[in-house]
Amino acid sequence: MHARVQILGRLAFMPEMRSTDDGRQYLKLRLAAHHRRQNKETEEWEEETSWFSIFLHGDRAERALRRFRKGDWIFVDGRLSVDDQGRCDIWPHEVKLVPTGKMDDAYVPSSATMPAEESDIPF
Repeated sequence: MHARVQILGRLAFMPEMRSTDDGRQYLKLRLAAHHRRQNKETEEWEEETSWFSIFLHGDRAERALRRFRKGDWIFVDGRLSVDDQGRCDIWPHEVKLVPTGKMDDAYVPSSATMPAEESDIPF
């Protein structure tokens, strides 16, 4: 059983290529998703940020490294994994670049889709 999640957020840092202990490479993306909520005591609107780590492998990692830049709007559909410290990691089925000016949550460009392959996930 797994939790499926969809996130629309900004890429907070430049994509970072890393390696596992056994030498396999993967790309780590850090996504910041902002949302607003009303403070019940002050009745003022406050902005909160949730942080997510996205991991890509193989050809998808190479394409994302060339395509994505800090500040890009990214849509992710994937599996949620939460560790003992409460850190949320996403193992994506799809990762899409959302063109500037198209920030409607319902808009997801099909041309930028990078479908997941189970063989891409070495962990």
